Amino acid sequence: MQRRDFLKNSLLATGIIASTPSLLASSNKEEKQFLLSYEAEIPFKSAQDLKLYIPLPMPTHNQKISNLIINGDFQHYQIEKIQDAPFIFTQLDSKKNTKHFSMQLNLFLSPYKPVKTSKKFLQNHTLENRYIRTDGAIAEIANKVKFLDDQKKVAYFSDFIKKEVQPEALQLKAQISRISDSKQTLLVGENLNANSVLVALCNASNIPAKEIFGLDLTSCPHNQAEVYINNSWHRIDLANRDNFIAFNRLRDVRIDGILQSSAHTILGSIDGNNLQYYKSFKTQLKMIQV
Repeated sequence: MQRRDFLKNSLLATGIIASTPSLLASSNKEEKQFLLSYEAEIPFKSAQDLKLYIPLPMPTHNQKISNLIINGDFQHYQIEKIQDAPFIFTQLDSKKNTKHFSMQLNLFLSPYKPVKTSKKFLQNHTLENRYIRTDGAIAEIANKVKFLDDQKKVAYFSDFIKKEVQPEALQLKAQISRISDSKQTLLVGENLNANSVLVALCNASNIPAKEIFGLDLTSCPHNQAEVYINNSWHRIDLANRDNFIAFNRLRDVRIDGILQSSAHTILGSIDGNNLQYYKSFKTQLKMIQV
């Protein structure tokens, strides 16, 4: 199990309004406000143990949340951190034939600005990620620009990817399993996109880089690349998605012994099995600008 930090006492209640100080919003002339809501329905009569993990937007300098409201058929809930990403954990009421969960919050989003970080804090900057490759075709491409400085390398990689990969690979979509240029396969795996390739090329060139996952304004799963250039972390999105909402840096996450993918969606377990495998597990995500 990955590290989980306790943030809030369990409460035996429903309709709870939670406000965690580090997540609270503050006013900003450039910021936009959104209403984000999740709903889940789990129609399992015989289930003895049902758990949900609902990701929250990461508290960063450009995004903050307030007015978190939680309702549902659960015994208790608490807010936890898994590898520095906030999740709402709920233990659902097994006595209910059909279990419901709903959550809504206000999100305040302002433009992302590069974050200065000393190099001494860059140890373990990349989480273990079975999708990020640094060998084969990736190493061959990275080797072409080994004598350039980091900024020019990243610019070269970005231009190369935009020109060579298929247009649909610019977005994070489940049906994309292979990314190829005109001559060779670059990456094979699940949920790949152009930003994944950029992270791989940067890491192959000893430039610290990592993926960050979340949603775009159409509520579709998306990712961006975070690249360390000139003592700062920069966000790069080769799909040019504006107003990206960041949830976590977890391509995979192991929760309660279950390897979960797509950690920007509602996760759960039913009697020790992955809830994502059940078609009757229905979730709905809505996001509107207010």
